[in-house]
Amino acid sequence: MGIYLLKFSACLLVFWLVYTFLLEQQNIHRFKRFYLLGSFVMALIIPMLTITYYVEPVAQQLETLPVYIPIESSNTEILVQPTESISTETLLWYLYGLGVLIFSFRFVVNLIKLYRNISTNSKIFKSSFIYVLLKEYRIPHSFFKYIFLNKTKFENEAIPIEVLLHEEAHAKQLHSLDIVLIELLQIAFWFHPLVYILKHHVKLNHEFLADQAVLNHGIDRKNYQNTLLQFSSNTPDYQLTSAINYSSFKKRFTVMKSQTSNIKKLASTILLLPVIAMLFYSFAEREYVKKETEQTQTEIKNELKKAIDYDLTHIDITDPIKAYLKKYEAYKKLQDTPPHYINKGDLEKKQMDDLFSDLGGMYFRMLKADKAKVLRPTQPVSPYAKITLNGKTYYKKKSELTQEEKATLPPPPPPAMKKSKGGPNSVDTPEVYNTDYARSIELKILDNNSYVIDGIKATKKTFVSVFNQMHQDITPEVRNRILNIHVSSSKDVSNEEVWFIYNSLKDYGFYHLVTPNQIVNRAKGNTPFAIESGNIGQQNPPTQKEIDAYNAWAKKKKEAFKKRPKSETVNGYPYLINDETFRYYNSIYDRMTSEQKKKSVALPEAVLVTEWPMPEYTVVETISQPIQEKATKQQIEEYNAWAKKVNVAMRKARANKSNEYPIVKQKELDRYINIYKNLMTAEQRQNAERFPSPPPPPPPPPSPLETIKTKAKSKTKQHNNVINKVEITIKKDKSLVLNGKQVALADLVEEVKKLNQHLTVEQQKEYVFASVMVESNDHVSFSKEIQEKLRKANVYHCAIGYNETKLKTGLPIKHFNLNEGLTVEEARKEREKMLRGMDEGDKTLDKTIDSLNKKDNNKWSYTVETSFVESEPKMKELKYNGDTYSYYLKNDKKEYVFYDKYGLIVDKTKIKTLTDHVRKTKKQ
Repeated sequence: MGIYLLKFSACLLVFWLVYTFLLEQQNIHRFKRFYLLGSFVMALIIPMLTITYYVEPVAQQLETLPVYIPIESSNTEILVQPTESISTETLLWYLYGLGVLIFSFRFVVNLIKLYRNISTNSKIFKSSFIYVLLKEYRIPHSFFKYIFLNKTKFENEAIPIEVLLHEEAHAKQLHSLDIVLIELLQIAFWFHPLVYILKHHVKLNHEFLADQAVLNHGIDRKNYQNTLLQFSSNTPDYQLTSAINYSSFKKRFTVMKSQTSNIKKLASTILLLPVIAMLFYSFAEREYVKKETEQTQTEIKNELKKAIDYDLTHIDITDPIKAYLKKYEAYKKLQDTPPHYINKGDLEKKQMDDLFSDLGGMYFRMLKADKAKVLRPTQPVSPYAKITLNGKTYYKKKSELTQEEKATLPPPPPPAMKKSKGGPNSVDTPEVYNTDYARSIELKILDNNSYVIDGIKATKKTFVSVFNQMHQDITPEVRNRILNIHVSSSKDVSNEEVWFIYNSLKDYGFYHLVTPNQIVNRAKGNTPFAIESGNIGQQNPPTQKEIDAYNAWAKKKKEAFKKRPKSETVNGYPYLINDETFRYYNSIYDRMTSEQKKKSVALPEAVLVTEWPMPEYTVVETISQPIQEKATKQQIEEYNAWAKKVNVAMRKARANKSNEYPIVKQKELDRYINIYKNLMTAEQRQNAERFPSPPPPPPPPPSPLETIKTKAKSKTKQHNNVINKVEITIKKDKSLVLNGKQVALADLVEEVKKLNQHLTVEQQKEYVFASVMVESNDHVSFSKEIQEKLRKANVYHCAIGYNETKLKTGLPIKHFNLNEGLTVEEARKEREKMLRGMDEGDKTLDKTIDSLNKKDNNKWSYTVETSFVESEPKMKELKYNGDTYSYYLKNDKKEYVFYDKYGLIVDKTKIKTLTDHVRKTKKQ
């Protein structure tokens, strides 16, 4: 019901959107009337329609019927007590029913009101209409052929002819019929908002039709619109009538003026076809029907013949007793019909075996209270027994059996005195726990790919080992006759999971494998449902990697078996005790196709021996599933990003000893080694980043004596000859910051001296370097003053940077320290190295610049300029037209050089003007 409502709502929503955006403003009111009514009909019908697909049948010989066990089940029967609480679904149905009652009552009340008005007021018959004259004031309205008017106004002829024509149009076009149908639909869907919305559109379209009918009588449009405004009122009308003042006059006036061409009308009509087709294809039910072949028809005829022979009809499977009795009647009829089972034909024997198997499964699952109401079926062979003796199989009456023949029969089960799980307990005696009594194991599948087997947790690797701890007092042959595995899970149990359980427990032995959706009976040769492909017995064939691993193991195992002494064999075959590895590779061999087996090593022949008590679990190194053939695009992208990052860090570390080699986690390294070496193909590796080479081994740890010497040397270096930084920032308010601390101008010299007071005066003048950053370009003169202060502190090397200039040019704002952290000796070597390489480096530098300029898409041009300053010119300030300039006199040529406040040389066009201004100022 919920799905139907959703589909109904979706269809109704699409029809409403088409109407709102495409049809409402068009002057095709008759078409719109049928469109709106048809929208309800189509929305109701489309979800109930069916699209039938005919598919080729796939023959699958699946047998999942349970086989009867002629003993009481050892399963604990749980009687489910019926709950008396009201479910949410029931509560919602009650709520829906209450809404239907309320709206039905409202509908009936409105009809009664209309009937009273018609029967109690005077009436005037005019043509095919009946005027009902009301004593109280009401806006004119109509219901079918009845038009309700105020008596006083009608007698005084105060009702305009336009109003009468409007209401007659409603009556003539049977608009009330539409309203009644929608009201009935509203009773059923009183909770649906789209029903109310479309009801409004239907009634509004009625007004469009009536307005159009009035105008077609030759009434002036403006006069008619003024008349409508005179009758606008909030007086309530009856829900089932059509009133002249319904809805917005603005929209009605707009539609009156609209004109729709014939082409547009035709296009709007044709548009509905793809809309309906889309809704039909999207929301209709789908049914897949197998094509009947000759084989299918033959099978159907055979099944019908069986049903006729058994006199079977449709049975309600919700009543287990009724279903059991019907099947028991058919079985009894076959059993009592001569000849006896042992003399019947193979077809009749199979029919009786199938019915007996079905009855056994049904009886097996019944509650004790239901079992008391039915008869347990006797075996088809009764009163005979099937004897296999001296290689011969024959039937004989049980009363005529010899002692030798009786010995071949299984012992009868004793009465159930105690139920025990997981095999016999230490306190169980043979009288209490009979080995041939039906047994069961509860297997619960957990969400985290693990299991609980009769209370013992297990994984896929320990699955068989845990089972081998249970019921070790009986052989696998006995388990194949009496042991049932009951599988449960909070989620759906997939066919893949059932196949895993089935393949894992084939050697262990079981009779029934019962899951929520299938029952596998090994005695009848059943296998679980197919996994998608439908190939029974060849589920999930092994990959080539699994086959290669199997072949390597099989060759190794065969060589080992050849070396086994005879004392370690059973009947000439080597024996293995709880060998989980053997079971694992055996499962790979079982999954191979016939072609794969031909090309593979034959399975080593051995006898699997189960030891009791069970030893500790054996961990098997299995091949992960599924096997990935090559690296995915995402894996390659992750590897390339990682390899590039590590390679760059490695290059930096090799180029500069101060850079550390990157640290890579072992887990991360293993992952990317697997992607690069195991998953990537040769082509993928060729296009991928080079795998990072390992860093050089770390140096050997120093001896204690060397450690002491290094620490002493480091301490001496730190306190005796390390050059400390000198970083000064000139704020906009001309306050000073030295190495991150505020300092007064008067204290600057002393504070700078303290920083490198461990050096000699000559070392300070030669190697200490100061970095000055100026926040405002207006402080050029003040920065010169700071330079003078630094010279008094024995700092003769200085770099000045102007932040405003750097912001304008996009350069980074940071301090520059040439010799910070170096010892005096290291600074001296760096200087010698720089001077020694100047001549040789000029050529290399030129080549580097050329190569940079030749690069593609290079937006920058690189040049090298070298300047030598013999002496520092004395700068002066000049204010001109509101701007501040710095200038000095160049040598003896009487030429002035001007700089703006950003430190840039002034354009040549301004130099003459500024020079004249300077000279004029000097004369004054």
